[in-house]
Amino acid sequence: NLKYCAVCLDGSPPAYHLDKGYGTGINSWLVQFEGGGWCNNVTTCLGRKTNRLGSSKKMANQIAFSGILNSRRQFNPDFYNWNRIKVRYCDGSSFTGDVEAVNPVTKLHFRGARIFNAVMEELLAKGMKNAQNV
Repeated sequence: NLKYCAVCLDGSPPAYHLDKGYGTGINSWLVQFEGGGWCNNVTTCLGRKTNRLGSSKKMANQIAFSGILNSRRQFNPDFYNWNRIKVRYCDGSSFTGDVEAVNPVTKLHFRGARIFNAVMEELLAKGMKNAQNV
């Protein structure tokens, strides 16, 4: 998201998967933030930027929703028909980083808080602002 300069560790754009709600769940939203643990120094963060925990370039384009995101009523009777979103983890700090500067050597970006804000703004624009349940 250019407005927020929200990017993953490697500078790639953040990602999320959305399965739109229907029926009685059309105005209900469930947002799951993927976990991934923190990288705690430059070395571990550099390692992360080469896999899906630090780069959207390494993420699958489609994923199967399971558990609380499952779309089958028999497995998820409470939320199966809600708008279900999985926000992919790629920032190394659980959506908390907000550093403008990028080291020219490592080219690491620490912008998880910006990812959070950008995703929330986008979901609000896609209808979450009218939600009856979140």
